[in-house]
Amino acid sequence: MEDDNEGAPRTGETDGTEEKKEAPRYREVSEEKLKQILEEHRKWLESKGKEGKQADLRKANLEKANLYGAKLQGAMLIAANLQDATLIEANLQGAVLYRAILDGASLRGANLRDSNLWDSNLCGVELQSAKLQGAILRGANFKDAHLEYANFEGAKLESANFEGANVTNASFRHADLRSAKMKDSINLQAIQLGGADVSNAQLPEEIQKFQAVGIVEETSKNARTIFLSILAA
Repeated sequence: MEDDNEGAPRTGETDGTEEKKEAPRYREVSEEKLKQILEEHRKWLESKGKEGKQADLRKANLEKANLYGAKLQGAMLIAANLQDATLIEANLQGAVLYRAILDGASLRGANLRDSNLWDSNLCGVELQSAKLQGAILRGANFKDAHLEYANFEGAKLESANFEGANVTNASFRHADLRSAKMKDSINLQAIQLGGADVSNAQLPEEIQKFQAVGIVEETSKNARTIFLSILAA
């Protein structure tokens, strides 16, 4: 049975953030300080933790920051403000962005594999050709996002909102899309959902009525999973 708390930050990681969503008080990070943090993080990555220091940017105000191509694998960005930031081709693999604000940010071609974006705001974000395989995106808000050619294979997208999001040629194969809101997404095709769990998901009417797509129901004592039959395609 799947643990609904899988991927959530451990106790203390939210820096006092409770279930009640109050407006966070961001801490200011100067451009010079940010450079120092990135340099220490680079050393930490290259030495595999023996030198430098893991980037701790929890609740940092990084609005409109230029982080083009930044190496932020495994960085702590919980509840950080990255609104309108430039993160094109940045490497955020395994980074923790729980409840981060990424509205309007540019992450084209970014690597977000296995990152934690649980409950994050990504309204209007640019994620074209981004890599999000295995990412935790439960409850994420992708309203009006640009997700063309993004790879969400195997991602956890339970209850995520894709209202108005352009998902042209994005891949959701084998993703967890239970209760996801995809009815008003743009250019979603059935073939993009091969092997995905779409239990209780809101899908476009043309996909729901698509005669070439069968729904296979598998019931076990622990869970009820619905797969699109194009898995075999």
